[in-house]
Amino acid sequence: MDGSGSTSNPVVISATGALPTTGCGLTGDGSDEAPLTVAVGAWPYACDIAASSTGVYCDPATGQLRGEPKPYSSSSSQFFSQTFSPPLPGPTGINETIATFCATFVNPDPCRPATLIVSREVDITVDLGPNSAIETGQTGDNMTRVRNLSNQTYQGWHDQNTKVLGQGFVAPGASVDVCFDATAGRSEGTTNITSVQGILRAFFFTR
Repeated sequence: MDGSGSTSNPVVISATGALPTTGCGLTGDGSDEAPLTVAVGAWPYACDIAASSTGVYCDPATGQLRGEPKPYSSSSSQFFSQTFSPPLPGPTGINETIATFCATFVNPDPCRPATLIVSREVDITVDLGPNSAIETGQTGDNMTRVRNLSNQTYQGWHDQNTKVLGQGFVAPGASVDVCFDATAGRSEGTTNITSVQGILRAFFFTR
C-alpha cells in the first residue's frame, strides 16, 4: 500500500508475485473476476443436504483436507464350557439358572458410538432317565422341552439354542459387560445335566 491519500498522492494497493496455481478441483485465480472456487457435484440424494451431509475438515498438522471417519464394523467371540461332576440334577422350578456367562466387549471405534448386537448361544447336555422330561433355555426363556417316553435312559441328549439381541449404543472406545444365564427347569423323573457350553458373539457397527 502506497500514497498519502491526497488528490496528488492517492493510496495505491499493489500485489506482487505470480497468480495462484490451482489444481485438484480448484479453479479461478483469486481475482474479483475469477474467484477461487471448488468444483462440486450436484447432490444426488432425496434427503436434505443440510440435514444429512457430513463435513470436510483441515488437518492441523499437515493442512490437508480430511473427510469424516470411515465406517467401522467388527466382531469378537467368547466361548465358555462347564462340566458337572457329579451330574447336576435337573431343577424342578421354572427357568432356574445352572450357569452364568459374562464377557466384556470394547467398541473399537475411537471416534463414534457404535451399535452393539449380541448373539447368545447355549448348548446343554442331559441324561434322561425312563419317563423323564426337562426344559432348557436362557435368561428367563424356556426355549425347549424334551420327554423320554421309553423305559431306557437316553444319554447325551443336548439342546442348542441361540438368541440375537440389540444392546444399544456403546460410547467411542468404551467397554460394556454382557451376561446371560443358561437355564433349565420343570424336570420330571430322573434328569442329570452333565455339561453346558456358551458362546457370546459381539458385533459393533458405527454410524
